[in-house]
Amino acid sequence: MTMRSQSPDVQILRTLLEDSAQFHSGQALAEQLGLSRVAVWKRLENLKKQGFTLEAIRNRGYRISGFPDHATEAGILSQLPQEAPLESLTLFEESKSTNSEVLRLLATEEEAPLACITRKQPGGRGRRGRAWSGDFDGNVYASVGFRPNISPRQLGLLTIWTGLRLCRRIHRETDLPVQLKWPNDLYLKGRKIAGILSESTFETERITSLVIGTGMNVNMRTEDIPEDLRSSATSLAAESGRLFHLDRMIAAVIEESTHAVNECILGIDEDRLADEWSTFACFLGQEVYVQNSDEDRQTGTMIGIDRSGALLLKDPNGAIRSYRAGDVSLRPL
Repeated sequence: MTMRSQSPDVQILRTLLEDSAQFHSGQALAEQLGLSRVAVWKRLENLKKQGFTLEAIRNRGYRISGFPDHATEAGILSQLPQEAPLESLTLFEESKSTNSEVLRLLATEEEAPLACITRKQPGGRGRRGRAWSGDFDGNVYASVGFRPNISPRQLGLLTIWTGLRLCRRIHRETDLPVQLKWPNDLYLKGRKIAGILSESTFETERITSLVIGTGMNVNMRTEDIPEDLRSSATSLAAESGRLFHLDRMIAAVIEESTHAVNECILGIDEDRLADEWSTFACFLGQEVYVQNSDEDRQTGTMIGIDRSGALLLKDPNGAIRSYRAGDVSLRPL
């Protein structure tokens, strides 16, 4: 981890989060960090300014009781495992595209893996060049960058595998029935909550730069979602009736994206892929409509994916069609 992950703010947060029900004395924190009591007090005041709620009781110490409603660098780093191989994290107040920011950094001497986070992303982009806006600062807008220097074949399942890992992690964190809509969208109760966009650069048939970007609706209330999107989009908060620790969700995205890349490089076990897909696949066994990049439209029953991650559709005549790219819906597109 970068030296910033060992900053006093991050170390204090780690200590307070390890046992959030207990109070931690200022003296104990000072001894642990090798700081004076006054320096610890200043760091605690700084955390309050960032939006953390800290309880203080005389002769007992401090404990954390609330979290910011926006992303913070110290909060994200404190939620990542200390052994996480993240070299740097950059937090923007606003960015048009965290994917573009990561690709820019990967083109320099910046060490990887690295992450870029923004509180707002009004000029984001999605699959097939589509634009989308992220004006709500209680959501996840995160990109993680790598220099894998591997063949494209090794990452053929990356987007699907990242989506499956995120589904499993979000379900564990929220107990909500999140599903993966092939190939790169996360759905909750029939509506979209997240999208994944992976991009890469090549040199002589090798991937030299890779970025995985994730946008996720976390703490938007129903009234925060634009009215024209409420039938097709939702959020974790809107479906659960409660707010979530945003920094924790961002850290989860960084951690799962990193694991997904490492596992794809080593090779995904086909049986494991099949099990994960059958557990989290959206529309599996249902009649769907598929439109690919050639504007070819087809209807049929979604029966699964093949070893390459291509969608398998059984058409009304019983023939099996394979799609490597396209859009899937329950209604005509």
